[in-house]
Amino acid sequence: MRQHCKQLSTYSQYFLLITILLVVGCNSTEIIQYRSISKLSPSQLDKLTSKDSTLKIIDIRTRDHFLQGSIPGAINISVNSNNSEKILSVFDKNLSYLIYCSEGRLSYEVCIKMRELGFKDFYSLSGGYRHW
Repeated sequence: MRQHCKQLSTYSQYFLLITILLVVGCNSTEIIQYRSISKLSPSQLDKLTSKDSTLKIIDIRTRDHFLQGSIPGAINISVNSNNSEKILSVFDKNLSYLIYCSEGRLSYEVCIKMRELGFKDFYSLSGGYRHW
């Protein structure tokens, strides 16, 4: 019985430690941000563009990558983490946007910035251009 209680006490300590690490280590704001960014698959994008001709498709990759291939109708505006706020400040917040990059990471970051700046209708292409 003592051995069982000792083992249970050890498990309880591990559980408590893991719980503390998860609470301290996880940024709940980041989790909420991830859930609130709308991601579209290529097929969802096709359906949306067939219904909404006003959607602005923004390719944020470099000009060289854009010239190698892009989504039809896309506008190339090269964005990086350092200049996104400056570039986004000239966008009309009342329009709808699809933002995409090579793999989806930077477009996700730009979408977070768009939300912070008050944009209402924007999407990130899931997997980026590589999945297109």
